[in-house]
Amino acid sequence: MPENRYFDPGMGERLLAQVFRRSETVWKYEADEVFRELFGRDWIEDRRDIVVSDEAIGRTASRHGLLKAHLAALKAATEERGISRIKLLCLVRRQDHWLASHYAQVSDRSENPGQSDFEHLIDKIADPRAERFTFGALLDYAAIEQAVSESLGPESLVLIPMEWMNVHEAAFQNAIAGFLEIEPDALAWDCTVRDNKRSTGHDRWQLRKAAGGIGRLIGKAGSKPEQIELKPELSRRILDIYRAPNLETERLRGLDLQELGYLP
Repeated sequence: MPENRYFDPGMGERLLAQVFRRSETVWKYEADEVFRELFGRDWIEDRRDIVVSDEAIGRTASRHGLLKAHLAALKAATEERGISRIKLLCLVRRQDHWLASHYAQVSDRSENPGQSDFEHLIDKIADPRAERFTFGALLDYAAIEQAVSESLGPESLVLIPMEWMNVHEAAFQNAIAGFLEIEPDALAWDCTVRDNKRSTGHDRWQLRKAAGGIGRLIGKAGSKPEQIELKPELSRRILDIYRAPNLETERLRGLDLQELGYLP
C-alpha cells in the first residue's frame, strides 16, 4: 500500500492498481516515487533482476490502448534509469472458466446474484453496445499480445495457459522457470490446489453470501448462497465470443488451445 503524497493509501488498493488506472504520464512525472515505493530507496544501485507480481497490472488490459500507453511509458522510464529489458508474464485461463469463477468471487456485489444474473452478464459482454463489453475485452488475449508487442517489443511477452497445470504440468513449470531464467528444480512447486477456491467441481461455483443492508438483497442476508453452473451451451457461447482471438493467440504463441479447451 502506498504511503506518500502521490498515491492514496486510503483507497485500500496496492500501488500498481492506482498507477495503471491513471494517465500514462504518471511514468513521466512520478516514476521515481513509484520505483522507490516498489523497490526501496536504494533500488537503482542494485543491478540484479527484479520480479514484480501484481495482477492489478492485468486489469488495465480491458482497455488495450491504456495498457499499451502505460507499458511504453514504463519502458521509457526504466531505460532512462538503466534498466535494459522488461518482460511481462501473462497467465491466462479459458474464458468460460475465468468468467464463472470471477462472477462467483464478486457475486456479493450483485443485486440478485444467481444463474440468471450470471447469464445476463454474458449477454452484456457479447454486445458491443453494452457497458460491460469493455470488461469482456480483458479476455481478448490476442489484443493483449498486440499491445505488449507494440509497446515492449515482440519478444517481451511470455503467455502461459493455467490449464497446463492439469494437462502438461512439466510444460507449465518449465515455462514459469524459463520466464524467471532459472532451472525448474530451483523452484518449490505446490500444484495440489488447482481450482478456484469457490469451485465445487463439475463446472459449478459457490456464490458468496450476500451482505445485508437496507434496500439491498432484503431477505437474502444470512441465507445459503446459491451456485452457478457453467452449462455446456453457455460454455460454448462464451468460447465462441473469443474464438477469433483465441485462434490468433494459438498461431502467435504456438500453443495447442484446442487441446486445452479454448476452441470448442
